[in-house]
Amino acid sequence: MTSIDTLRAFFGWGTIVSVGVYLVTVLILLLFRSTAWRINARLFGIREEDVALASFQYVGNFKLASTMLFFVPYVALRIMG
Repeated sequence: MTSIDTLRAFFGWGTIVSVGVYLVTVLILLLFRSTAWRINARLFGIREEDVALASFQYVGNFKLASTMLFFVPYVALRIMG
């Protein structure tokens, strides 16, 4: 197995794992929204409305980071051959 094949496998599996973590996070936030917001508000000492905004920003940043760190390199390596 060449180094390009190894990198392609790494970024492919990284994409799969990050999409899985993303989906689990979104499902937890959708199904247990009020509980998650209440726990985080108490934990960090902020209002529940602020937790809602922080959760939205977290999900968006995670999606962007996963795309840039795993999916884009995977696609680039697939194009290379």
